[in-house]
Amino acid sequence: MTLLDEALAAHGGADALDDVAQLRVEVRAGGLAFTSHGLPAQVALSAAVDPHRPHVVFTDFLHLGRTAEFTAARVSVGDEDRDDPRARLGTKHPRWDELDLAYFCGYALWNYVTTPWLLTRATVRELPGRRLRATFPPGVPTHSRVQTFHFDAGGLLTRLDYTADVFGRWARGAHVCADHRRFGPIVTPTRRRVTPRVAGRVMPGPTLVHLEILGIEPGRR
Repeated sequence: MTLLDEALAAHGGADALDDVAQLRVEVRAGGLAFTSHGLPAQVALSAAVDPHRPHVVFTDFLHLGRTAEFTAARVSVGDEDRDDPRARLGTKHPRWDELDLAYFCGYALWNYVTTPWLLTRATVRELPGRRLRATFPPGVPTHSRVQTFHFDAGGLLTRLDYTADVFGRWARGAHVCADHRRFGPIVTPTRRRVTPRVAGRVMPGPTLVHLEILGIEPGRR
């Protein structure tokens, strides 16, 4: 059994998402990555995530009754929209608007609740220390094309390392995952914390992003 097979089994099985039409997710998130871009220190998000394609719809996005929608090619918040939203991000735009935030939260949340199944879209190579090096194709919106995923002895995701390209090539993060829980057919970490990664080491701070999953409700096809 490969490490990817172990990871899929530990998180619910390779076919856990086959009959799931959407995942209704409630989260809280925040951190320095938000405040340094002129955004609220913490946001509460309610979203419907399509586990089969990069599509997330947020309800009450920053304001009661306002919808935001993410796809890889387009993002909208209320009556405003933007094509190719990723092209705008990086070091050229230190302050983000709400469309930028919707894009970041959309692709990040889609990645988080669909991992490790997301890795089946990538070319993966096993590394020592129960790690997988994943290279994603251009059509997958994610933090960076190449990422490293760490798994414990039971196959659960404990950490991922990447460069958050939407912030800049300097944004090398160590993303630690904890408190795994089962929600219907899937198992996922409910607490995530990102700090800088320097020479392969996880720094104790500052907290760039923190995220807590409050609940996931799978909707069957």
